[in-house]
Amino acid sequence: MLPKGYRIRKSKEFDLIRTEGVKYKSKNFMLVVRKISPKELDLAAEKEQTYPRFGFIVSKKIGGAVVRNKVKRWLREAVRLELHSIPKNIEATLIAFKDADKSSFNELRDELKKILENIKRDS
Repeated sequence: MLPKGYRIRKSKEFDLIRTEGVKYKSKNFMLVVRKISPKELDLAAEKEQTYPRFGFIVSKKIGGAVVRNKVKRWLREAVRLELHSIPKNIEATLIAFKDADKSSFNELRDELKKILENIKRDS
């Protein structure tokens, strides 16, 4: 499970990422990434926040609570398994698309890996 320190929970933070972030799309989800400035990283260190941080959005269009929670668990686990390859200076939001529940965990993880490669290439 992805530790709580790596999660975004406040709506203000989600809004900031949405307005300032860069969007990367795949078949099953969109990743909106906001780069963190060195000054913000220093402030976060004082507050004992960890980076990278992620938020997860799975709308009711995907299905009932059980299905939405399954998709969120899969996305959190995919991020946890890829933490070693994620740049430390980002905040990101994963927004699941309508048919994300029809894909397997491995498909979601592979899509995340491809997007992370694109992020590294763009940096």
